[in-house]
Amino acid sequence: MANTPAPHILVIPFPSQGHVIPLMKLSVRLATQFGFRITFLNLQQSKQVNGGNPIIRMLHILEGQGNNNKSTQSVQRLMPGRVEELIDQMNATGSDAITCVLADQTNGWAFEIAVKRGIRRVGFCPAAAAMVAVQFSIPRLLRDGIIDQQGAPTKDDQTVKLAQEMPALRPSEFVWNCFGDQNTRKHMFELVLRSTESMRSADWLLCNSAHDIEPGSFGSIQTLLPIGPLESIPSSFGSLEGEEDQVLLNWLDQHPPDSVIYVAFGSTTRFDPAQLEELALGLELTNRPFCWVVRSDHITPEIKPVLDRVGGPGKKQGKIVSWAPQEKVLGHPSVGCFVSHCGWNSTMEGLANGVPFLCWPYFADQFLNASYVCDVWKVGLRLEREDGNGMMVVTKEEIRKKVDRLVGSVELKERSSEIKRMVRDSVGERGSSTQNLMKFAEWVRGL
Repeated sequence: MANTPAPHILVIPFPSQGHVIPLMKLSVRLATQFGFRITFLNLQQSKQVNGGNPIIRMLHILEGQGNNNKSTQSVQRLMPGRVEELIDQMNATGSDAITCVLADQTNGWAFEIAVKRGIRRVGFCPAAAAMVAVQFSIPRLLRDGIIDQQGAPTKDDQTVKLAQEMPALRPSEFVWNCFGDQNTRKHMFELVLRSTESMRSADWLLCNSAHDIEPGSFGSIQTLLPIGPLESIPSSFGSLEGEEDQVLLNWLDQHPPDSVIYVAFGSTTRFDPAQLEELALGLELTNRPFCWVVRSDHITPEIKPVLDRVGGPGKKQGKIVSWAPQEKVLGHPSVGCFVSHCGWNSTMEGLANGVPFLCWPYFADQFLNASYVCDVWKVGLRLEREDGNGMMVVTKEEIRKKVDRLVGSVELKERSSEIKRMVRDSVGERGSSTQNLMKFAEWVRGL
């Protein structure tokens, strides 16, 4: 009697780094630990993720469609038809049939396709559980007059607290209200409504978080299960960003514990040149060693001289790089401060390594995450903006002042160590996240 093929999971991320990375981490775990077959959809060809290892099949379904296909509208327009064709092709073979679809929560259309094809559905939230709590609370927010029918706040400066252990949130900073003009925000709200309704049809909802750091959020949604923080991808699977910079790690080795400021703002944050200069001067004023990740497209002729002065080749205080192996950097004993945009992946990596934050949120869920860091977990401080020549900026004096406060705070360091223990315990052998993932794997095997 022939062996039964291993379950085959079709993984559909939203094509943005903050969404792709955690789903790839989960896919690697499901393939290596549980032996599941994984087909991982990429929008287009990118740097190879799995180092040629055939355990995960990578498909790039929009080759030849141009370079501007990563917007939400493009995904909605281009991907559903291609995914339907792909599922039908796989299911026609029998041996390659899809056991279940594992899709990013923003890809509500993927759940709709799976329902039509009679395929089991698993939703994945790459952000905080509080994000899902906000989405599932939209009917309540509408009923209570917190937001209008287009998702816009009805009052300026109001806050709402959805659960006792959740941070107070500003409706103006709900994820759909952090995009462009009014029409874009309206479109995003409609997308959130659609994806939320689709998520309600999912058999499982998984989240890259830990129960003990978000008990209020998980308590408000019984079907949402924490399985995080998801572990880093093994080196044999390559990297989503590039080769590890051993030179940087060697530089960190030369500094004493808790002395280095690590500065990184993710893949989408954009700063005005004047703000970049203010940040550079602020780091210089701290008189502390710093490592700053500055994307190459930010280095204009206008700002390059300042960057070279504070962190160019041969400079002792600062080291400016275009990319860093972030999890290794945050785990290095010399790093004592993380200046971050508070994207959820960065937030979880900072928490897991016990590094206190200076929070500089830019858009989307980053404001919520910063509220968690500063108001709930109390492992960081906010960098406040003020008016500077008609533009709101974080000044060099603010940067120096907050670095001094953070580095000198025993309370913040102790609290960071406590949260680190909680996060790491969740993925221990008997941790709640580990147990949830094993339960999910058993369910997949039973399909």
